[in-house]
Amino acid sequence: MEFEKGKLPEFICDSMFGKLAKWLRMIGYFVIYIKGTERKNFLNNIDLFREKIFITKDKKIKNENIKIFYLDEIYVEKQFKIIVKEFSLNFNNAFTICMECNEMLLKKDKESNKEKIPAFVYKNFDEFYECKKCNRIYWKGSHFQAMQEKLKAIYL
Repeated sequence: MEFEKGKLPEFICDSMFGKLAKWLRMIGYFVIYIKGTERKNFLNNIDLFREKIFITKDKKIKNENIKIFYLDEIYVEKQFKIIVKEFSLNFNNAFTICMECNEMLLKKDKESNKEKIPAFVYKNFDEFYECKKCNRIYWKGSHFQAMQEKLKAIYL
């Protein structure tokens, strides 16, 4: 599939790809996740799909106005590997998007978030990021290192 030069692809993940949506967000890609109850409403809104790739298992969905990628794999690691390869995704913007609500993370100073950060974390880390939408706080702790290792293992 062709993309506008210099523009990162954006995705819409059908209801069966919630974990894949989080993984793609983890590496810095904008992903709309369609929950099962919202599926019909989303599919009726063609404008939402403009310039995005719709990842689904449902081969009954046919629409020449939508870029559709059919994915049959059931394991998230394999799904992720297929998508990374198929769309030549990179990890240059990893950990810049909230994995829960799809918003850009903003660097925040340590002191202004003291009440939101667990004491141990506040004591041991200096760099924090916040989601402007859901106000989640992120830091590069052991979970960050574990995710980096997992990404390296999958990508290689």
